[in-house]
Amino acid sequence: MIMFQGKVAFITGAGSGVGRAAALAFAREGARVAVVDLDSANAQETVHLVQAAGGHAVSVQADVCQAAQMESAVHTTVETFGRLDCAFNNAGVVIDEQGHLMAAVSPEERERIIAMHPIGRLAQAEEVAEAAVWLCSNRASFLCGSIVMVDGGYTVQ
Repeated sequence: MIMFQGKVAFITGAGSGVGRAAALAFAREGARVAVVDLDSANAQETVHLVQAAGGHAVSVQADVCQAAQMESAVHTTVETFGRLDCAFNNAGVVIDEQGHLMAAVSPEERERIIAMHPIGRLAQAEEVAEAAVWLCSNRASFLCGSIVMVDGGYTVQ
């Protein structure tokens, strides 16, 4: 069963990483996808990947820190697809426990962080994307007011 047939997903940070994986996962499940990203070239590349896989997507350049741009992005999505059913607010940065950007962390520190995870690795983008797809689906309809940690057991230490 295709979970999102006829529905529209709005995904921020969809130009790369988890957001791109989510755009592909939602499209695979039948959603038409608004690929929202600050970097329009990356967003367009994600759109091409979705289309190459047989899906439908539109690229929307927007800065999630700017309310007017996000309002415009939502408007563009509804204007393009006629509706908006779910959103995955994925855009952001990854920081370590000391507040450093992960991109700026040394290879040794990155390995130390990975070693602290019970499963011994960081999540693959597709693993996080699958959680987002499930949470936006009717299969999670009885779930409300919960925090679902997709962290490989990091928080249970």
